[in-house]
Amino acid sequence: MLPSPHQSWAHSTCTVAELTKAIQDDSITAIESDILMGTDTSSSSTSSKQPIMAHPPERTSDLSFTTFMEMTSSCNKHLKLDIKEKECIPPILTTLKKENTKDAMIYFNADILPGPGVRGTVPIPPPAFLQPCLEFLETQPPQTAQSHYAFSLGWRTDCRSIYGYTPQDISKMEEVMLQYSLLEKSAGVVLAVNARVLAKSPSVLDDTLDEFGKTQKLQVLIWTGTGEPPISNRIFSNLKDHFERIGCQDLVGFDCQVASNPWMGAIFDVGVKTNGVWWNTKKAFWYTVELILPKMNVVQKLLKRD
Repeated sequence: MLPSPHQSWAHSTCTVAELTKAIQDDSITAIESDILMGTDTSSSSTSSKQPIMAHPPERTSDLSFTTFMEMTSSCNKHLKLDIKEKECIPPILTTLKKENTKDAMIYFNADILPGPGVRGTVPIPPPAFLQPCLEFLETQPPQTAQSHYAFSLGWRTDCRSIYGYTPQDISKMEEVMLQYSLLEKSAGVVLAVNARVLAKSPSVLDDTLDEFGKTQKLQVLIWTGTGEPPISNRIFSNLKDHFERIGCQDLVGFDCQVASNPWMGAIFDVGVKTNGVWWNTKKAFWYTVELILPKMNVVQKLLKRD
């Protein structure tokens, strides 16, 4: 069974100083950190790449994954491992076999499906992420796999997208969950969704929560990303009110930066929308160019033949 979705998160904890602060802060109940292959600057051997705690595009950190696990081994805080590259997965799982003695939950997190604003391929497709993680869980005692490891699954998104999550986005994730029997083989699944994107169509998750929420092994976490402006209290309240209205407030958590006052919230919201108009227009232009250019090349070749 999953812990309560109502956690107090330390977000993108990617340095020794940030991790130390999060561990010592009694108000923090869960720690999230990004992982990619890079250089551990605290090590004398800087030539070899290893899993480090860093957010793209950074490739160096004073906090390796091994050190991260050692530092958190005795603290009773949940950990979310936000895996950014599939190359990280084997060494991460090897380290977990050696280092993990935690009683709290460890979430394997990755964006495994394309989503609003980022349609196309994903760096970590479902098989590359889920198969090795499930193989790792098979090496654990059943009680450990069911009580200490969960999946946090998301879509690649951009908060500037005009459109929200679609029913097809959600049904595809449901298919993945069922195909890999994730609810049966782990403590459960958390669907990670961007606040601004979800705000465009919050009801898209209603049926999924109704169907799978009864198992107590599926939750939703609504987040804002690193580098993304805080959301307004209006967006936050609308999302919170929606899930309270359908009786799912105990299945939905938030890891969001919220603007400190209404004026700043309005400025941030308008800024993201304005930037989104330009961004979406540019995307549409280049998409059109990509469609037209091959046809123009064909016409040019035909004209040359004539």
